[in-house]
Amino acid sequence: RSTRFPYSFAALWAGMAGSLLFWTLLTSLYASSAIAVQAPRRPELVPVATAILSAVLAFFAVVMLACAAGASAVTGAIYGSPGGWPGPLDVVKAFLACWLIMGLWAALGVLLAVLFRQAPLAIGLGIVYAIAVEGLIVNTLSAASSLDDVRRAFPGANVTALVNSFGSTAGAALVGPTQAVLVIAAFLALFVAVSAVVLRVRDVI
Repeated sequence: RSTRFPYSFAALWAGMAGSLLFWTLLTSLYASSAIAVQAPRRPELVPVATAILSAVLAFFAVVMLACAAGASAVTGAIYGSPGGWPGPLDVVKAFLACWLIMGLWAALGVLLAVLFRQAPLAIGLGIVYAIAVEGLIVNTLSAASSLDDVRRAFPGANVTALVNSFGSTAGAALVGPTQAVLVIAAFLALFVAVSAVVLRVRDVI
């Protein structure tokens, strides 16, 4: 109780997979926001910057999977229960899921940066929404079962369902993995499309 809240929060976060997810979220929002802000000034660099961002997100997806596998192996060795490794198809699915999720947050960063014309505000709003705002809304809606369909429409809820589909809690997920992929991809496409329209109408023409 005597420990200050920032230190308690940091210790809790560092002990979870959320530490890597948080840095991935920061990377996605920062890089995508920077691309969106610079797009009207140097549009010829957008394809190159987007390709680099995609490669960076892919790298972080591999890092997260490798860290998760390493942590599982160490934990299994300590407790004498090594368990089995997932098949190649499951690894590919997990990689694509990570890449899709990071692409969603990157697209959100692009949209916010285009709308507000600055990266810092886009990053701040993106982090607050991803970590706090949607969670509060979804938890509030969970009090009424009649609002389950509304909860299923939020991007973060589908991200959580997609992540949980790879673990032992898949049966308790709000939606199935197929619906989660479709909803995440739809939001990603929507964010990119709105960003492109706003950028072209307001900043190019």
